[in-house]
Amino acid sequence: MDREIWKRILNNMPFFLKSRGTIRGIKGLINCYGIPSSILRVREYGGPKPPRTTGGAGRVMVTRRFTRALEFQSTHVTTTWGNDTFSLRKPDTVEFRFRAAAGGNQTLVQAGTDWAIKLVDNGSTDDYGTIQFDLVGSSTLNISSDSLPVYDGEFYSVMLTRMSASVGNGGT
Repeated sequence: MDREIWKRILNNMPFFLKSRGTIRGIKGLINCYGIPSSILRVREYGGPKPPRTTGGAGRVMVTRRFTRALEFQSTHVTTTWGNDTFSLRKPDTVEFRFRAAAGGNQTLVQAGTDWAIKLVDNGSTDDYGTIQFDLVGSSTLNISSDSLPVYDGEFYSVMLTRMSASVGNGGT
């Protein structure tokens, strides 16, 4: 993998020399590592002010805001929890973004009858609630987050990562 990144950098060296010290040069270097621009953004601060155009407002900062999402009113995502064809293992991490439709308890993601991630309202008139992970097996396990303003209409990200079973029990 490192060899491939170095090849990309060497192949783009004329571009980097031509655009050194600019946003284009930094973005080109970030692209060599395979990092999409939606994850790591380059912002420029300082420097000379651009000339004012007639009717213009002067300096304008342009930012991208990603608000694409599926909108569910009373349903949730249900998926099979199958093994990967390459590694023959189930995924170790599930990550998603959500925006709560309204107050009230709701299931965000559910994998059959094995586990689910839910929003639980605190029963008050504020925008606060908790994100709860339910694991069903021989006994049911519930883990909740702290109280968060999840019903305020903004997007939130959730990441659930499975750790190795040997981590929590002393390596046996």
